[in-house]
Amino acid sequence: MGQVSEKEVGNGCVWALIALIMLIATSKCTGGNGDVEKNSKEDRAYVNASTLNCRDENDKSARIVERLHFRERVEVVEERAGWSRLEEPLSCWVSNKYLTSTLPAETVAPSPAQSLRSLPPQIRPVAPSRSCGAAPYCTEMSSCAEAQFYFRQCGVSRLDGDNDGIPCENVC
Repeated sequence: MGQVSEKEVGNGCVWALIALIMLIATSKCTGGNGDVEKNSKEDRAYVNASTLNCRDENDKSARIVERLHFRERVEVVEERAGWSRLEEPLSCWVSNKYLTSTLPAETVAPSPAQSLRSLPPQIRPVAPSRSCGAAPYCTEMSSCAEAQFYFRQCGVSRLDGDNDGIPCENVC
């Protein structure tokens, strides 16, 4: 066997140092657990609702701290249980169902109730009348007017989860 020269030992140390740096860089990029974290480009999302309430906790009854607007770009820093935490303009939570990864078209798609109102009166379907006894939930509301009726006329207070006087903020 031949003798190893100082140059070969030096080159081996350089390669070992490069491998160590790559290992550290890979560990930082994956959070140390092998799962690749999203980069900022993948964390971008857009508001896909006329207005979107940003809340101080990931709960629909949590206090609203900010209102976001249609097509507004946001940076998602965490996702949990169907909610996304944003950092800008301040730390708050929004429901994932109102975010999209691509910039939405210029106009918001009309709600089913708005689509019906655009039909001529002679072909509009007649909606069954609801009574105050039905005690609906916000997910059953097709318009802000309907939500306000149940909130004001029927006294269904649960429609205003954050007690700000606006019922069913998903439609109002």
